[in-house]
Amino acid sequence: MRSFKENIVRRVVSFIDPAFQYSPATAVSRKDYDNSGLFLQRPDRYKGDDYFRRNKR
Repeated sequence: MRSFKENIVRRVVSFIDPAFQYSPATAVSRKDYDNSGLFLQRPDRYKGDDYFRRNKR
């Protein structure tokens, strides 16, 4: 799976927008997740990967 993420996903993301950064083993922090206000209930477990970030132009 790591090879797929490193080779395929990274290329697709770069093709869509070169300003995006992709980190396959990183995730949004639990604190940022909780503070986002996107979800009404807090999870009893938290795990993540596939972090995307867009650099400012």
